[in-house]
Amino acid sequence: MKNKIMKFIDETFGNVRGIYIEGQAWVYATDVCKALGIKNTPQAVSSLDDDERMTITSTYSQTTF
Repeated sequence: MKNKIMKFIDETFGNVRGIYIEGQAWVYATDVCKALGIKNTPQAVSSLDDDERMTITSTYSQTTF
């Protein structure tokens, strides 16, 4: 099964992209931080444990989930 990017839309938070990788749901950290009003995504992600984050490279860009 090929991984497909999905978009979750909420009136309060806006659009948050997500993807299933090996049966686990991941969301774009940049979208979540934007929805929560956090301006420094790298700093926010740095507080996560190693098993709570990953960086993937797509044909479009490098994205942190």
